[in-house]
Formats: sequence, C-alpha cells, structure tokens
Amino acid sequence: RRVLFRSLIFVLTQGHNIPLHDGVPVGQTDPDTWLRLTLVREWLTGGGWYNHLVPNSNAPMEAAASPWTRPVDVVLSFFVYLQPETIAIDLRIMRASLLLPWLWMALLIAGIHRAVRFILPMNSAYVMATVLILTTPILLNYFGLGNADHHAPLAVLFIWAIGGILAPTQTRSMMIVSGILFGLQLWISVEAFMLIGAAYVWFGLQWLRGDSQKAESLAWLATAAAFTSIIAIMIEVPRAEWFAPVYDSISVVYAYSLVIAALFAWGLRAYSPPTLQGRLVVGVIGGAIVALVIGALYPHLPSGPLYGVHPFIITDFLPRISEAKSFFFIPINVLVVCTYMPLMMIILCLAPWLRPEHSFYSREQSAKFAYFLIATLLLYYSQQRWSYYLLPLTIAIIAPLLGALFTPEHPLVTHHWPANTLAALTPNEQMKRRLPVLLGALALPIL
Repeated sequence: RRVLFRSLIFVLTQGHNIPLHDGVPVGQTDPDTWLRLTLVREWLTGGGWYNHLVPNSNAPMEAAASPWTRPVDVVLSFFVYLQPETIAIDLRIMRASLLLPWLWMALLIAGIHRAVRFILPMNSAYVMATVLILTTPILLNYFGLGNADHHAPLAVLFIWAIGGILAPTQTRSMMIVSGILFGLQLWISVEAFMLIGAAYVWFGLQWLRGDSQKAESLAWLATAAAFTSIIAIMIEVPRAEWFAPVYDSISVVYAYSLVIAALFAWGLRAYSPPTLQGRLVVGVIGGAIVALVIGALYPHLPSGPLYGVHPFIITDFLPRISEAKSFFFIPINVLVVCTYMPLMMIILCLAPWLRPEHSFYSREQSAKFAYFLIATLLLYYSQQRWSYYLLPLTIAIIAPLLGALFTPEHPLVTHHWPANTLAALTPNEQMKRRLPVLLGALALPIL
C-alpha cells in the first residue's frame, strides 16, 4: 500500500504533462541522469566493464572519464534485460530509468520503518514516517520520475546502515550488516567515507566513556566495511590497477584506510584500560598511529576526490553545479533547516535531561541521535545535495515523537513525554496541542 501511495504521488506530480505536446519536458532535466544512461548504453553495447570514458564529450580535456562505479549500472541493466530484445536499447534504458526511483523509494520507506522499529515500534510512528517522506520536497528531488543517478541509492544504503546503529543495543549481526552496507555505499561514492568515519568516531567515544562492548561493535562494523571495500575493488577495478591510488573512486586508498581502522578497533577490543585517563592515552596514541600509517602511504587522502582533478573542474565546472554549493546559497533552505531541524534536535537532546523520568528516549539514545543529526547537518551545510543523508535520518528519529502525540494511550509511551502531556486532555484539546506541531513538521517544509 505504501508503494502504491507513493506511485499515486508520482502520477499527481506529472499530471500537468498530460496530454503530452511538443516543447514540454517530461522527466529529468538533470544532465547527470542522461550521462548515467549514456554510460550504461556504452557498457551494454560492448563498451566493456572497465570503460568509463564519456562518449561525445565536449569537455575541454582529453579522454574525459567518469568516476562513477558500476553498482547502479548493474541495477539499471537488470531492468533493461527484463524487456524484450526487439525493443530499441535506448527505449529499454529509459524505461528502466523510470522504474528505478520507484524501487529506491520503496527501499527508503522500508529502511526508515526499520529504523523506527528499532527506536520505538508503534503503528502511528510508521504512519508519521511515511507522511514526513511525502511532505519533504527536498528529499523527493532525488527520487523524481526518471532519476537514474546514484544519489537515491546512497540515501537508501545510508538509512539501512545507520538503522542498526540507532537501535538501543547493537548485535554482531547488526554491525556486520551495517558494515557491508557502508562498504557498498563507499563503492558507489567515496563521499560515504565521511559517514563511515562519523560512525567510527561515535563508537570510539562510547568506548572512551567506559563501554567496552562498543569496541567489539566497532570492530565488527569496521571489519565488514573493510572486507566489502576490498571485494568492491576486485570487481570494479582491473587486476593490474588494484593497488593504484585513486581518490575520486573506490580504490586501495580507501580500502587500506578501512583495514587499518579495523585493526585499531580490534586493538581497542583487546585492551581497554579501566580508567578514563588510560583509555584517553590509548585512544590518542592509537589514533595518531593510525593517522600516521595512512598518511605515510596516502598523504593526499584529506583532499579527497578533488585531488588531482583537472583545473577545469575546480574553476568552471563545480561553481556551476547548484547541488555542490553550500545550503546558504538558497535562502528557502536556510528557513527550513534553521527552524525545523534544530528545533527537533534541541527537543531530542534536552528531553532526557530535563524530564528523565518521563522521556522514552534514554540519555544515551538522545546523545546518539543528536550526534548523527549534527554530523549529517554539517554535511548538508557544506553541500546542499547531502540532504539525502540528513532528511531520512531526521524522519526516522522524529517520527516516533510525532506518533506519540497521536497515540498518547499506547503502552510504550503513555507515561512518557510528550504523550503524558496529552493523556488527561479531551480529544479537542489534544488536537489543539498537535496542530502547531503538525504545521511545523509537515506544512513548513512544503511552504
């Protein structure tokens, strides 16, 4: 039903294009999508798995190559091969691009609902999560009709990977699954390296506070991510180039860093001093050694994907790409983020401290939510396209709070804030309390 509802939204948003006539664009105007489809056509028509050269390019450089990797192309090609070969390859590829966002949206909804189940399983929370998805226009940008770029699957992999980390407790299987998903995300785009690092820092901070169990969780998470990145290189890169340092795509640079981080995590699991001072010394010295070992072999890693790129990319290309700019370049985004997101984060951060006897989020959970929200919010501040990490995470965390307002009698929340503030009120009084919350959470992003 959720997928059908989402499909209805697609139909409604494209209704103005019917009946079709010349001069009306239908589907994507983003050139990245068309470039993706062109590269897929080149591969499927004999271009070769390892060939990433852009055909018919007018870029002011020779042999322009795309850093994009093959996982999204494989999914596209699957939908292509489901169609009869008698249909022209261009038409089959475009049809596949129309199906792809529906798949990603269904997986995104499922991933957000999985995270909600780990946080607070209530039917009202699942409903609010779905409503928030459908009323967040910035998020829907990357799931639009015909959008075959890699941003939507990155959002899907992230919310599934972070879901297990948001749970009150982490099992070994959860961490292995999250590590594999982080590795797949890194395979698609090396921007995932920052998110992986943020997750590692969180577990490291918990170990520093004295929770030795978090070191084991980090070790399994890091091992799964490192192993997946190695497998990705073996599939994506020719054997002769397995050890070539590349910074704008999956390569030994990132796999090597993840392996070193995994070894460090297992070291923390094996040796955890009983005092905070001891753990601090071990963490600082160990972290410095890890940084030195990685930096000695790959000193340009801090520059990330921009290291070694053609000057045209820096001077002419990126300044023209709106999604690569800071969110401060679009005032309406400032309004939405500066009123909606920080307000919800403040509530999440302060509730367990102000009313610990009533909050259904523990202090550890609240700190965890705030940490990852701040991390993704900072990414969004740097480049507005990273809203596809920030917003699914926000929806998963906020949905249980909003759900509690609609079912204050639910046994999981009836004695906790904010549900306990509504329990003694009449239905009309409850609606008056909910209305400003709904306007802020649902209406403001649309406006």
